[in-house]
Amino acid sequence: MLPGALPSPGLALAGTAMIAAGLYLLRRAWRRRAGNRGPSILGGWALLAGAMVPWSALGGPDRGIILGILAACVIALAAVTVSIVMPAKRRKPREPSAAEEISPGRMSWRTPLRITYVTLLTGPLAGAAAILLTISFYRFLTGAGVGAADTGAAAFIFAVTAWAALASWVAMDNSLVRKSALVAAFAAISAAHIFLLPGGGA
Repeated sequence: MLPGALPSPGLALAGTAMIAAGLYLLRRAWRRRAGNRGPSILGGWALLAGAMVPWSALGGPDRGIILGILAACVIALAAVTVSIVMPAKRRKPREPSAAEEISPGRMSWRTPLRITYVTLLTGPLAGAAAILLTISFYRFLTGAGVGAADTGAAAFIFAVTAWAALASWVAMDNSLVRKSALVAAFAAISAAHIFLLPGGGA
């Protein structure tokens, strides 16, 4: 536990509930193919921003916001895990397509492979890309003359946020090619900045 961040059940519960509600609204807007998604998007981000108020009261304006971001990451990753495990159960009531009726065996062997790959992409691969992004971000701040303490704090917040964002995208995007390309692109660009640009790998 962070020094001075004594637990207050009411504040922690309020902050956690607001984060969960905000992420739910954003996820609902993401999955919605038609209609007006604006209220859900605005409401989701408003709840996430508002959740930082009770977390700031809980742990102070600096450590409290970090606690809030970590709570958001934990909740988002829990939602990602559920979204990976549950799709097959959600799809059972739907009528099978013609291809599934004709060759169900051909479709079934790909399912565990897809789940395994998406799990790896969401966890270690997205995590590795987030680490490269964070190192690149840290180098950028250092080169811009930002102080060591501020750079370290900013890099810490950036790391957890980048990983949660990449993992959430991977879990929500239905295209394996698109989600794989996104993670690979962020990793490649960050690695190029770190190791190839002048001073990047110093």
